[in-house]
Amino acid sequence: ACLIKKNLWDTKEIPYCIDAGHPKTAEINQAIAVFNAANLNIKYRPKTTTDKDYVRFDLDSGCAADIGKVGGEQTVEIANWAEVGNVLHEMLHVCSIEHEHSRKDRDTFITVEYANFDEKYKDNFELISTSVPYGDYDYESIMHYSAKAFSENGKDTISIKPGHGTHPNMGQRDAMTSKD
Repeated sequence: ACLIKKNLWDTKEIPYCIDAGHPKTAEINQAIAVFNAANLNIKYRPKTTTDKDYVRFDLDSGCAADIGKVGGEQTVEIANWAEVGNVLHEMLHVCSIEHEHSRKDRDTFITVEYANFDEKYKDNFELISTSVPYGDYDYESIMHYSAKAFSENGKDTISIKPGHGTHPNMGQRDAMTSKD
């Protein structure tokens, strides 16, 4: 994973609530159960009336979350097409985890094909120079995009550098890896 050492939660718990009637409530609850069973240093727990800082899972057309703790209510956008892995991806963002393909040493492992995606998606591929990479580069990380993520022309937006093998599961959203 790729940690941004800012906006960290000052507790070992992240309070949350889910908008009433969210069509992906079951997937959100399953993602929380998977996350909490992963033996990490932080857990998600239901929000109480005394919690000032918390995340709210809301319905949106896409999936998105701020990186780290924002303070007050912060939304985690979960689309009606999302699966458990998409929710886990956003939950890790809330924990200050950035995209694996944004870590500062990524250019050793991948090439970002800027010509193949619309400029409006550039933020999704920016190199994060302040990131702290943990361990070996993880092509199968739940925080890594797939080869054709946000492709505007059907061509790869991320290609693996020669000599680094093939990684058919790059961009998977099935589960967190041991490195995540």
